Amino acid sequence: MKAGTRWALHDVWDGLRGQPARLGLSCLAIGVGIAALTILLAVLNGLEARSRAIVQELGVNVFAILPPRDGHRQTGPVLTQERVAALRANLPTCRFAAVFQDSVFIPALNRQVQVIATEPDLAAVRGWELRSGRFIDPADAPARVAVISAVLADSRQWRPGQVFVLDETPYDIIGIVDAGGAVADTDMPDAGRMGGQEAVFLPLDTPAYWFTHAGALPLHAVFVRTPDGEDLDRYVYRTRQLLASFDGEALTYGFLTPDQLLQRIRRLRNTLRFTVGSIAFLCLMLGGTTLMSLMVANVRDRLPEIGLRRALGASKQEVASLFVVEAALVSCVAATVASAGTNAVLWLARGRFPAPLAIGWPTLLVPLLVAVGLGMLFSYWPARIAAGISPAEALRNY
Repeated sequence: MKAGTRWALHDVWDGLRGQPARLGLSCLAIGVGIAALTILLAVLNGLEARSRAIVQELGVNVFAILPPRDGHRQTGPVLTQERVAALRANLPTCRFAAVFQDSVFIPALNRQVQVIATEPDLAAVRGWELRSGRFIDPADAPARVAVISAVLADSRQWRPGQVFVLDETPYDIIGIVDAGGAVADTDMPDAGRMGGQEAVFLPLDTPAYWFTHAGALPLHAVFVRTPDGEDLDRYVYRTRQLLASFDGEALTYGFLTPDQLLQRIRRLRNTLRFTVGSIAFLCLMLGGTTLMSLMVANVRDRLPEIGLRRALGASKQEVASLFVVEAALVSCVAATVASAGTNAVLWLARGRFPAPLAIGWPTLLVPLLVAVGLGMLFSYWPARIAAGISPAEALRNY
């Protein structure tokens, strides 16, 4: 390191060390803005990852037919297996999977889990992978067999061939499936029908001993996988027409597509950009303004020093660089502490945070770069003031 640079850094450090109150206030003002920016980046990156997971899980060529609901109560036409059979006959190139879902208390787990009665094509329609065993087969009904989600199986070390007791009725476990959870974790009203991390899948045609109501199980959703490469919206429109021809009430059905799921994520992301982004911007501007005002006061306090430097031959650029480096150093220290602390808090609270988080190098480096740029930007005016002071004017302040 050149001697001039070493002495310049030494002078910057002496200036900061001699004004701890100003240094602390500047760091606090910038740190608040950097913390808000770090939270914003972590949530936006988390929502972006959630969007990719939703598209991957539901599938770009999969949509769901949902009966109309008013809160938890189903209204309007009822989805029946007869309607699904009619749709199959009219859309032979599509694959269908009807599901019924209920929450049932499992004594062995001492909690409630999703019990989903479904057709054999559900895993293929949703693109789920089997970890072991097999999924439900058309020949299984009315046998009491069950497929367990991977998360639920791991919690109790269940494997194919073991017996699972559901409401005092034994079921043979025939497979373990990775059922996903990105769609089930969204705040869509019918997201619980999508699958989820902890679920038990049973044949739809097996008598539902665990269901308290008599009669056939009402369907909560019908998943439809369209041929690859074809327009999904065209099949949604065709399905609406077919349902209208069956009972004249197709407009009351709900249709859940990947775009609809992503629109909700996008709305949340745009809201956060506007709200948290505005807060972060205002905090950063406040921090930059505070830093600039403190540096202007610093220039006035160091007038004799500036005059002496100029009298000894220091150029305007050298004097200005002292304040630019000082501002960049203060911003860098404040950003490092604030960003590291915020990332640590977010990592510890990631399971209880109300929004998805993605913590990584972007949430560490981007705030640091923003803070350095902010410090250099707001140090321009104080540095220019310092560089414009003549030696004679400065030395008169001795």
